[in-house]
Amino acid sequence: MDVRNKIAVGGAVLTQEYADKIGADKYAKYALATVRYAEQINDKSAS
Repeated sequence: MDVRNKIAVGGAVLTQEYADKIGADKYAKYALATVRYAEQINDKSAS
């Protein structure tokens, strides 16, 4: 099994610039956007 971790960050205290600096795979301004991203990558990995 090939397992790869994704890093998603966001929220009021974080910025896209910070996400880029730490090498995050996704920056989301709002929590719900992070949930949607997780759903998308989970659906792709299940295929």
